[in-house]
Amino acid sequence: MRHGSPCILRDYQARAVDGVLGKLEDGARSVCLIAPTGAGKTAMGAALVQDFVRRGLRVLWVAHRIELVEQAVARMGVPTGVIVAGACRIGIDKMPCVVASLQTLARREMPPVDVLFIDEAHHVLAASYGRCIKRAGNARLIGMTATPTRLDGKPLGSVFAEAVSAATVVELIDEGHLVKPRVFTTPIEPDLRGVTKTGGDFSSEQLDTVVNTATLRGDIVRHWQESSAGRPTVLFAVSIEHSKALVQDFAAVGVRAVHVDGAMSRTARIEALQAVRTGNATVLCNVGIVTEGYDDPALETCVLARPTASLSLLLQMVGRVMRPAPGKTGALCLDHAGNFARHGVLPWSDIDWVAKMQGVNKPKPPGVRTCPCMAILPAGTQVCPVCGHVFEVPGKRGPLERKPVEVDNTVRLTEITDEDALLVNAHLERRSKPASTYITKLAERFAAKKTKPAFTPYVRAARGAIGVAFYKFRQDTGKWP
Repeated sequence: MRHGSPCILRDYQARAVDGVLGKLEDGARSVCLIAPTGAGKTAMGAALVQDFVRRGLRVLWVAHRIELVEQAVARMGVPTGVIVAGACRIGIDKMPCVVASLQTLARREMPPVDVLFIDEAHHVLAASYGRCIKRAGNARLIGMTATPTRLDGKPLGSVFAEAVSAATVVELIDEGHLVKPRVFTTPIEPDLRGVTKTGGDFSSEQLDTVVNTATLRGDIVRHWQESSAGRPTVLFAVSIEHSKALVQDFAAVGVRAVHVDGAMSRTARIEALQAVRTGNATVLCNVGIVTEGYDDPALETCVLARPTASLSLLLQMVGRVMRPAPGKTGALCLDHAGNFARHGVLPWSDIDWVAKMQGVNKPKPPGVRTCPCMAILPAGTQVCPVCGHVFEVPGKRGPLERKPVEVDNTVRLTEITDEDALLVNAHLERRSKPASTYITKLAERFAAKKTKPAFTPYVRAARGAIGVAFYKFRQDTGKWP
């Protein structure tokens, strides 16, 4: 039996709790509480649990990971029993609140339950959750998630009759409860042509073949050194092999990184996570282990080395660095997988999650655009806040004046024209001569400028071939074309 302290709620959290209770009092049997990553879903859920227990109702809280179970138990604020592998079963039926691992609960008898909570409820349509809900009988159902969406497009509204949105990401940023990250991409990205999807997302096995290359890993390490050296970092890899290879790549440049995955022992996982928390390691490379429920506010940089077709997964990953912490001056996301361009969103994009949960088609967010400095910006941005680049204005004759600009006083930018891009791309596609011949031609065009190339929309569209050309030249010569 364990229990934490009663919750002291922020204003938006209190409003959300009242909203859920109001829906239930109006007769709803199931409600989904939607709140961005870092908004405090567990605190709001615990406040609801405390209210139900005071009314004499029995609560069952179900999560699919042991870390989420432990996090919930620590916040309940009421006497709480635990159903996990190896835990004592005696007295569970007499506890007013029980927190259970979904996998262990499936093998045990269902305790008495009046209100069933589903943590990370975007998984609720999985068969295992369906069986759990069925076993709970007539219990009221409350789900909690930051991203009520699925890869297969099935709306969560088929399970939850009502929804309550606690706050938007922008509201939480404005109130200081979240940190707005700067988001950057890279000219060279994985070529996903031919990569199939399994369950709606890219095949992990095929991704590993495409992504786990010395060129792409080297670009990640260089980009991190240039922009984030020394900052506590979480990196999302495609596979165990990919993650461990990146650990070695960081070690080769004198940076201590640690690896964590679900196949490791619990003790080994805790040691790896603790190494980053204490500063004994700087980079946490992981495979699907800290995407949900992991809370380390000191993390400042998120490296996306994993391409994903899942909007939910994307926002869960970047949310790991958006919590505020003492001394934390900002957050950074380095997207080496083309994820934000793929989904056309930014971490703070205005998404109508309630409508999405109910399967209502709403206009998509306006999308994103990539600056020559590789910052990812809202589609309508006219002047880059990072480097000062001025974008073309649609409908006007010719581009606005462009001048080379400084970025961190280290790299000067200029623009490669569509003509240059077409030249290199056409040669690469024809492959009539070695690619190095055409990389050299491109280099000659810019030799006099001595500047790092920026990318026009055409180049970004064809960045697979052209990015490889640029980076091969950089690897061979140590400089940009």
